[in-house]
Amino acid sequence: MRFVLTSCLMYICFGSLWSQERDFSTVDATAIFYSDQLRTTQEVSDQIKKDFSEPLDQLRAAYTWIIHNIAYDPEEYKTYQFQYRILAERDEKLVSTREEIISRTIYGKRAVCEGYALALERICEELGINSYVVRGDVKRDVVDIGRSFEKNHMWIIAIIQDKPIIMDPTWGAGRYLDGFKKEPSYAFYNVDPKHFIKSHYPAVFDDAYIDGSISKTTFASWPLIVPETLELVDLNTQSGLIKSKDLKKGIDFTIAFQPKETLIYTFDDGIQREVKGTTKGEKVSFSIRSNAKTSRLILYDGSQPLVAYLVK
Repeated sequence: MRFVLTSCLMYICFGSLWSQERDFSTVDATAIFYSDQLRTTQEVSDQIKKDFSEPLDQLRAAYTWIIHNIAYDPEEYKTYQFQYRILAERDEKLVSTREEIISRTIYGKRAVCEGYALALERICEELGINSYVVRGDVKRDVVDIGRSFEKNHMWIIAIIQDKPIIMDPTWGAGRYLDGFKKEPSYAFYNVDPKHFIKSHYPAVFDDAYIDGSISKTTFASWPLIVPETLELVDLNTQSGLIKSKDLKKGIDFTIAFQPKETLIYTFDDGIQREVKGTTKGEKVSFSIRSNAKTSRLILYDGSQPLVAYLVK
């Protein structure tokens, strides 16, 4: 068993509770069967307008079509690299490149995060929905814990009825590991901002839509927390970096969490080891000790990932 997070795609095994405020079953069922031969954003938005008039339904239909029809392809990164001599030339190429990315995404049905976000933004524009693309940093693997801030990903926010709807259609489309695996999901549609910030940090922090402030360094230091219902405050070990010397002595964990199945942990070898813990009230406590050389420690509730730590 491996906890796989890679290439702009974080495979999350828990659905989004935040996005279930409205029943979109009819919208989803309709949009899934839209033709995969739609070749422009206008064709997609026109089809949506025929079936839905409410902005919330239209947005959901647009997201559904994108995650079901666009495949992630890292080769697309090479397509739009360009050089420029003066700023005016750069700005002109940026505009034309943006249009090419959108066109190529919808027509060719392949993209990286830019294509997913820009295409969905354009469809929203054609539907009359206020939206904008956000650039920022994401934590998609244990090796991202503790590193410096990078603008390595793009996602999108729509504003409907003065409420931000945060979406990451790239991560919602599937996962990438030696090739793209299509797994459409709504775990990254209309995500609770308090959950989204665990893995996505915007370059402009106001786009996080959470109270207070969290520094880039603080974000980088967190462990990877997967379930929407699990917060940093629920963990006694809140630093994502574990020292190997401490692991050899033994590290005591306490999690304010009621496991549904057997608690398991793994190291680099992927071997499942059962946690021997005690439960008191709403908390489970246990100790993990190992002399084995490893770069990661991952905790699971049965087969579902909970928390991942980097070991150094």
